[in-house]
Amino acid sequence: VDVVTKSEALERAYSELPEFSEILSDLAVNPLPASLEIQLRPGNRTAETADRIAEQAGLYPAVEEVQYGQEWVVKLFTLRRMGVVTTTVLGTAFAVVAALIIGTAVRIAIFARREEIKIMQLVGARDGFIHRPFLLEGGITGAIGGALALALTYTTFWSVFNYLFTISWIPWEWAGIGVSAGIVFGVFASGYAVRKHLREI
Repeated sequence: VDVVTKSEALERAYSELPEFSEILSDLAVNPLPASLEIQLRPGNRTAETADRIAEQAGLYPAVEEVQYGQEWVVKLFTLRRMGVVTTTVLGTAFAVVAALIIGTAVRIAIFARREEIKIMQLVGARDGFIHRPFLLEGGITGAIGGALALALTYTTFWSVFNYLFTISWIPWEWAGIGVSAGIVFGVFASGYAVRKHLREI
């Protein structure tokens, strides 16, 4: 909670509204009220929390008015929920496309090396030994995909942060989890494709 005195409010008006500086300087009395600025903690920045705190603050006799841009807050969180749904749908679609691409790439690689694979099977190579290079390839592909997705996300964040409005970057732990998930997904997709297509040779 920050206390903004009448004089500080007037100084802000001078700096943020320079076009009204002459009008403000002609005033004999400072018309701007003192105020309290309440900033929510990162874990509590929700529309419900803002509404509840605004309602509680309005109960104090010394408080004449509470302003926090309720309409904008509601719209912002509505857009946020829409963004989450859109991201989930697009992420699922991209995952399906990535699985198809990895499966196709593995199928091509298997048929390109089918003679080598047959020889390895004849000399007693285990399935795990044959699968390993393809699983490694799938993991590398997943890692590259995860890194590209992270780079695209950061580019979008940087553009919004610098040209539109201030937003917070996701925790780097989440970024690491995203790349790791790409690796795991690539390995599983590759493993499924290997088991399926090895039966065809």
